[in-house]
Amino acid sequence: MTAANSDEMTKQDWANAALSVYVSRLAQGRRVCVVGAPRHELVEQLGPICASVRAAPAAPAGKYDLVIVPDVTLQSFVDAGGFASLRAALGEKGVFVGGVFADATLTYEELFERTAAVFPHVRMAGQAAFAGYSIADFGVTASPSIVFDGTLLGEEGELPTRFFAVGSFDEVSIDAYSVVQVPASTQIQTVEVVGAAPAPVVVEPDINEEVVALEKALHEQAALLREARAEAERRGTLARDLVEELAELRKAGGDAASPILASREPDLTDRINMLEREKRLASTRALEAEAKRTEAVFRADELRAREAELTDSLRASRARASEHEELHSSIQARYALTQQDLQQALDKIRVLERELAEARDQVELDIVRTHSEPAAPGQVRSTLDELARSVRESVSASRDEDDD
Repeated sequence: MTAANSDEMTKQDWANAALSVYVSRLAQGRRVCVVGAPRHELVEQLGPICASVRAAPAAPAGKYDLVIVPDVTLQSFVDAGGFASLRAALGEKGVFVGGVFADATLTYEELFERTAAVFPHVRMAGQAAFAGYSIADFGVTASPSIVFDGTLLGEEGELPTRFFAVGSFDEVSIDAYSVVQVPASTQIQTVEVVGAAPAPVVVEPDINEEVVALEKALHEQAALLREARAEAERRGTLARDLVEELAELRKAGGDAASPILASREPDLTDRINMLEREKRLASTRALEAEAKRTEAVFRADELRAREAELTDSLRASRARASEHEELHSSIQARYALTQQDLQQALDKIRVLERELAEARDQVELDIVRTHSEPAAPGQVRSTLDELARSVRESVSASRDEDDD
């Protein structure tokens, strides 16, 4: 994607253009709605790769695949229902990308909480200014690996100017870290988008709560760091102003001002020294805040990695439990069929036994009726044995049929 009318683009337009590159994987071949001005930069950038894209003052009802709200504090979005309107705007697999500027009244935590109230899966990202130079080896034939070096930046760092929440009904794949280059002729800084790990699906509540707490602590430390840096800068400015004032008084007053300067110089020197000490103290606070912030980031990353392991383990356990349930159900069904076959066989045996008893009674009755011509004992026994054999063969045949 390339930026159209780059000569007329503002710094914020370039920031939105960088956002369009970051979300391009989510927008590829999808139906996209951008909440903002009709000629929004995101519409211009995403148009060539989307199935359809439109800009609207609010998220209209419809089954969009991706709804982007660069600024969720936009009044038209709030008046149309805000986050509550997203369910009607998105399909079952829809994705929401909402942003809030760092100096807005809506905080990072509030953006996360409002997004999490609508979507089961939430990832947080930050956008910060980036400036640098690229140095490339023209003789490399294979695909080079990119080396990122931030040593020249020192300990100051670049604070995010805008935060984003990526909410979805299913898990989505986005880049964890992306640097988007823009033309140097624009004389603005390029834009960096840094993605945080997913705000957790509820798998381990304790870990989830700790991650949220660390995210909140991280934001608080960042705010403290900004305040400490601003205070150090203010103290330094006051100290410089006093030094310049003292130098100007000495220069303008000459010998006539010497007694006055001599009387005021100790006070001014004390004030300068006090401001220098306060500046050093503010710098120390800034370094401590940065260290705590780094520690919080590291701890959050550890917890997210642990959470991912627990999620995988839980999924595997659920899969095994499902297999065992299916096997148990199959065994129960086979057992029920076997019980039915056994009952049928027992019923047939009872019927055959009754028939055998009736046959014996009939034979004995025939013998009594023919007592005038008694049959030989061997003949009667043979007849009975033959009848019993016939019954046994019938029973055996019945059992064979049941086995089949």
